[in-house]
Amino acid sequence: NIGFDSIYVNPNESSDWKLGDFGFSSSMDDAGRQLLSDTTELQNTVTVPPEFKKDSSYPVGPLHSRDAWAAGCLMSEFSSKHKQFKNQRAINIINKLKSEDPSKRPRLDEITEDPFFSNDKLIHVCRFLKEITLQSNDKKEEFFKSLYGTLKQLPLPTLVKAVVPRLLKYQILVQPEVKHFLPYFLTPAPQGLLPKSEYDKHISPFI
Repeated sequence: NIGFDSIYVNPNESSDWKLGDFGFSSSMDDAGRQLLSDTTELQNTVTVPPEFKKDSSYPVGPLHSRDAWAAGCLMSEFSSKHKQFKNQRAINIINKLKSEDPSKRPRLDEITEDPFFSNDKLIHVCRFLKEITLQSNDKKEEFFKSLYGTLKQLPLPTLVKAVVPRLLKYQILVQPEVKHFLPYFLTPAPQGLLPKSEYDKHISPFI
């Protein structure tokens, strides 16, 4: 079962997420009550669903319900550490995933279609910047014209850590269309994007 200790995030620009550190693995068909009983010492007990902690007569629900419970635990822990992600939509998803009735837990492919995951401004910005050379001039024009307004909606720590380094890349700054955004990027707030303290720390040395 998956916990935070099993998730690795690449610190470079790609920020890839990978799963690892599996204490044990098995096929889905074998991942039943007996396997969990035999591997107790290897488990992250927080993400073991409650029905597996009850007596053997208690129904364990469909196969996906175990992963759903674990995903709910991960989301709950993540949102407790990153307050900007703890909103009502996230709470609703967590409550569904951590339903006491395993038959009512949704499949993960249903959950990932929620706008909480699919309508993410940060993901859109980072993906567009990464694929900037593949974008048409019209799309780049539209992107950079709206970028200031989009970035103002992001939390400052996220903006500084995840977006600013990408914007300072040579392949971004040489794009003709970036002219629509540069006045905001190269000027401190209130006229520009970053507060002066962050501007002096991240932008001034680059200039």
